[in-house]
Amino acid sequence: MKKRYKIAIVLEPVAARRLSGMMTYFRPDKEYCLIDILRPLPDLVEILAEFKPDGIITRVAPGVTESLVNLEIPTVIVGGSTYEKNVFSVRVDHESVGRMAARHLLDLGHTRFAMVGNRSYFSEDRAKGFREVLSEHNYDVESYIEEPYDWNRYLELLPRNDQVFADWVSSLPKPIGVFGTHDTFGWYLCKTCQDLDVSVPEKISIVSGDNDVMICELTNPPLSSVAIPWDKMSAEIAMVMDSLIDIAQGTETPLSLTPPISIYPEGVVARRSSDYMAFESPVLLKAIRYINDHFHEGIDVSDVVKQVPVSRRKLEVEFVKALGRAPKAEIVRVRIIRAKELLIRTDLKMPVVSERCGYSYVERFTVSFKKLTGFTPSEYRKRFRVE
Repeated sequence: MKKRYKIAIVLEPVAARRLSGMMTYFRPDKEYCLIDILRPLPDLVEILAEFKPDGIITRVAPGVTESLVNLEIPTVIVGGSTYEKNVFSVRVDHESVGRMAARHLLDLGHTRFAMVGNRSYFSEDRAKGFREVLSEHNYDVESYIEEPYDWNRYLELLPRNDQVFADWVSSLPKPIGVFGTHDTFGWYLCKTCQDLDVSVPEKISIVSGDNDVMICELTNPPLSSVAIPWDKMSAEIAMVMDSLIDIAQGTETPLSLTPPISIYPEGVVARRSSDYMAFESPVLLKAIRYINDHFHEGIDVSDVVKQVPVSRRKLEVEFVKALGRAPKAEIVRVRIIRAKELLIRTDLKMPVVSERCGYSYVERFTVSFKKLTGFTPSEYRKRFRVE
């Protein structure tokens, strides 16, 4: 009788929910168990000893991950950068999460910025990417770092009476764009602004990371967030786990696995918390709103000029001064952002995607898309979407 391999999924409920797409890719010839990583370490070790797994799926957890790796069982770690004989990491490109958040706030016209995070590796990586983009534009970043960092606390949205944090929020110059490195920070920041009677997004525009839909929609106002392609990550985790077991059984060569896999974020899902443009120029504000509302209609710069009381040349100067790009480039940028969403989230054919993004011809759409992203639309869909 063929052996039925056992896989232990050692994650907290929130991580297991996000990565539930793994179930689609698991082989039917394996047995699985789910163990809460928030259990005391001795309990975890005891349960694993009783279950006798052939493979473990877990995440970076100080003091726990090391103990699980020392069991010398093929292990996939969500996060980190481990690549050893029987241990492999699948991680989010956290610096790109921060970069996307920064560009989102820049595109809204903000010139003052802050961030809220902690000492976790992912928060620090996201903060690094956020600061790098803003540094390129010669902007400083105000920071609030939560101390101490406790990785294993429950993920709950509960009011906290933190006067130090409230004082920090009150002291921020406004209007300002703020990045919460995790959705719970974004939620807490929105709640604090509400308590302080600071309007969001008019005074503080907020974007966070992970796009946990439950948290983002429970936030008041709903929270903008950088989306992680959890389904793609789930697929990679499941396939790597299968490969590690095959390697351990001698049916696959270690060379079949590449070094740690890094999953690129999908982009910002904009909600009410950042639905505000901080441009001082009413002309610029009107022009950008027109582009955002009508990009799919095949508009060009002449259509934008008709909406504002200035010449084309004056409008181009204002765009370049505020955004670093001309109106034509802004139209293309908005179209390509929409195209990325459609390519990743739908099965629409290229002519339909092209039309919905304001292009009359697929060929022109393909040229614009590749110029801005480095990929053809088909290549982008194949790379960033799980079929």
